[in-house]
Amino acid sequence: MFLNIAIIIQILFIKVNGDSPSLTINRSKSHIDKSGNYTPLVVSLSTEDKSEKMKPVDLICIVDVSGSMNGAPINLVKESLKYLVKLMNDTDNFALVTFSGSSQIVNNLTNMTEENKNLILGKIENLVAYGATNIYSGLEKGLQLIKSDYSSGDRIASMILLSDGEDNYNYDRVSSMFGDLIVREGKKNYSFSLYTFGYGSYYDYNLMNKIALIKDGSYFNIDKLSDVNDAFLKVYGSLSTISNVNVQLKIQSNFNITKVYGIEDMYDANMT
Repeated sequence: MFLNIAIIIQILFIKVNGDSPSLTINRSKSHIDKSGNYTPLVVSLSTEDKSEKMKPVDLICIVDVSGSMNGAPINLVKESLKYLVKLMNDTDNFALVTFSGSSQIVNNLTNMTEENKNLILGKIENLVAYGATNIYSGLEKGLQLIKSDYSSGDRIASMILLSDGEDNYNYDRVSSMFGDLIVREGKKNYSFSLYTFGYGSYYDYNLMNKIALIKDGSYFNIDKLSDVNDAFLKVYGSLSTISNVNVQLKIQSNFNITKVYGIEDMYDANMT
């Protein structure tokens, strides 16, 4: 049962590079914490200058569907992907790559309209775990979807690997092999991020962390569905945060602000 919270926010002062932008606060059902403990809010700023608006995201999820993910891990992965798809905006694109002994592109980068979301949610529900684990194969397939025009800055790209990290093919060489592949494919300087999410009881933290660090990303341990809320909101928030904008925002409210997402790259952030 969801916790219903009456939210009242008064904007006291806001300034964006000398202009007065409009401020919208969206409370979406997809952002409600299923434990009922808190309700996250997404705050977006719109200005006259289109270059300062939130940039669309191209998100490529690379999913381990090998035998070691069978049972609870693959079910948690499915719930994670569903949560992420529902969170995305209609200007974002989503791609799904699966791997076991080999890999395949289940869904190319697709615009996240409501119709397409429903189609992709169906594909996610049909995922089945079987076979060996070849993480490099999945990463290689995902890299094929990274485009050269990200350097223009019109869109933001990110890859997320969801796996237990138990590789049967290359093990500790996966990270170095993928790093070499990025260089070989001429994509070393391409602007995209890489995150890894660990599932299951026997995930390989060292390998998953090494893979994330190839593109200065982060590793997240996902033991339960509530972990997905923090991890995905932090990743998605950092990807879609407006860049190069000086924002001063004060909020007076009748509820406690417990978490702030998307502030890692900001020069200064203060929350009381």
